Amino acid sequence: MVQHTGGAYVILTTGWADPCCPAPIRSWEKFFPGWTARRDLIADLAEGLGKKGIRLLLYFPSQTLGWVEDHRVEKVSPDEFMDIHREILDEVGRRYGKSVAGYWFDGWGSIAVRYPNISTEDFFNFCKVGNADRIIALSNWVFPLENPWQDYYAGDLGSIENPPKTRCVNNGPGEGIQYHCQVTIDEPNWAHEAMESPMAPPRFDDGRLVSYVQACMGIKVPVTLNLGIFQDGTVGEQTLKQVQSLRRKVRGD
Repeated sequence: MVQHTGGAYVILTTGWADPCCPAPIRSWEKFFPGWTARRDLIADLAEGLGKKGIRLLLYFPSQTLGWVEDHRVEKVSPDEFMDIHREILDEVGRRYGKSVAGYWFDGWGSIAVRYPNISTEDFFNFCKVGNADRIIALSNWVFPLENPWQDYYAGDLGSIENPPKTRCVNNGPGEGIQYHCQVTIDEPNWAHEAMESPMAPPRFDDGRLVSYVQACMGIKVPVTLNLGIFQDGTVGEQTLKQVQSLRRKVRGD
């Protein structure tokens, strides 16, 4: 399905509001008992996508990994926050090596406030274990994070009002880092919030989406399209048709 949409990479959400992990990661199980899986979905996807020349990146909910046990209530110390990430990223990095090309970390706007004195340079180095070329982004919602220890702008923009004009952010806190735009194209709330929730129709007409993606690709800015995914791995029929049409217009037949 990804190949037929023309996607060059996939960002897999490992967890979000809860500390889920779709793989048997021992360090994750240590900190969050019962939240790991027996099947290694990360490895399965990396292998399948790799055969098609498609790269895999992982989304991590740093804001959720900043809680332990009753993770909605108890806040960890700065040292504990770093220890959780160091152990998990060390194991994940060594386990998957070059088959995981990058990370996207959520919640760093609040984390920068909650833990102002942690070493983001150390955090950056945690991410390079197993693959020195692995790229990372620290999300501060729509705003660039004032932090040099990241490789690309998280770009959690949600919409396509104004495509960037330059390949790298050229002013403000994120100056000098690679632009990246993340756009939600069907589900307005990023994900299904009920088991049987209907798939919303595409948010943008085909021409508008094509123009935006072409403008970004013209200056080498990658665009991530957030699609609502059902439990069986499928996406909405209308959305699938739209991204397949996008592929033909952008990449040709």
